[in-house]
Amino acid sequence: MWVKLKTKHMKYLVLIGILIYSFDVKSQNNDVLFFEKNLNNTLHFYVANTTKTKQEVELQIVNSKGLRGDKKPQTKEIAPRDTLLFYSFSIIGAYSYNYNIKATPLFEIEQVSSDLETNFDEGVVIFFKPDCPRSQRTLSYLIENDIEFKILNVTENKDYPVLMMQLLKEKRKSSKQLLYPVVLVNGEVYFNFDIPQSFQKIFNEF
Repeated sequence: MWVKLKTKHMKYLVLIGILIYSFDVKSQNNDVLFFEKNLNNTLHFYVANTTKTKQEVELQIVNSKGLRGDKKPQTKEIAPRDTLLFYSFSIIGAYSYNYNIKATPLFEIEQVSSDLETNFDEGVVIFFKPDCPRSQRTLSYLIENDIEFKILNVTENKDYPVLMMQLLKEKRKSSKQLLYPVVLVNGEVYFNFDIPQSFQKIFNEF
């Protein structure tokens, strides 16, 4: 079955820029920011989602000293451009800690009629594996840059990998080892490309 990505745009009262000045920033990656705030002898830990995509964030405070509270790992979904409180600890002395954090994009998929006729020579089409980090990173880039696309989940339908190989053959593209995703942009096929270095070159028409 064909699917297309459905995104929602929302406005939020909390601005990431304000948070950067309000909290002590401990670390950051491409997707989330981790903050702490000391208020009335209580240490609060927050995570901010800086992307346009909902994120599932796993956070664990480890090797902590001088903090009292529930230190079980926390997993929460954070809306785009939003911030959530993960932990609050009482400060009982000079404190120190380490932490582990992992962010995974969550995509809302809208099903489209299976008899949808698609022209592979127009627009962006992706042969996609849900458990493939390269596929996830590519979708994140497209969403962040407001590029419309269709995806074919190769784990959902056994005919999709066959269709993909047929298209590669028609385009005279071959490789001993094929890495997902396979992307078609206005009929041009891309695979085994460098991520994210090649994104701008591949999607420069959009």
